[in-house]
Amino acid sequence: MREQPTLARLTLNRAFGEVASHQRPGRVLEVGAGYHHHQRAHLLAGSRYFSLNLLSSEKPTIAGDANALPVRDGSVDVIIMLEVLEHIPHPQQVVVECHRALATGGTLIGSTRFLCPQHGAPSDYGRFTAEGLGLVFGCFAECRIEKLGNRLHTVLDILSENIKILRIMNRLLQHIRPASSTCYSGLLVVARK
Repeated sequence: MREQPTLARLTLNRAFGEVASHQRPGRVLEVGAGYHHHQRAHLLAGSRYFSLNLLSSEKPTIAGDANALPVRDGSVDVIIMLEVLEHIPHPQQVVVECHRALATGGTLIGSTRFLCPQHGAPSDYGRFTAEGLGLVFGCFAECRIEKLGNRLHTVLDILSENIKILRIMNRLLQHIRPASSTCYSGLLVVARK
């Protein structure tokens, strides 16, 4: 049986889909995508998609370092960077590099985990609050940060790390949205250059 996704992943996928559906077609670079290319299903027809990963074994379109993106200044319309920042030793440097690569008016759609077990891929360096993430994305003209998940999501995701059967309920529970919470599973960032 295929492993069920966590509530954090389901909530992120839904939020990402809503944001991605409002993007114009163009050149899209997914940083940290690797082989799974699962995010391009949300892209509009006519977009040209490229994936970038440090590990060539993940079979990205481009094997490269997010600290020095191998693209020209202003050559990308949308950058997707989901659950990557916690795996980068110097995330602000990568965000500045993404800003350089984006065309004027371009959008970065990103996310990071907040309350979750430590995990590698290849390393796990830290977590951001909404306020801290706002500082990291300070070079952008506009930046909207949305909290994802709630206390219930967070507790169930932590428990289901070892008790996988709990994930059976996740497709129903993902629709419970918090009014406001200081306990959330992750953050979605939509930043415009």
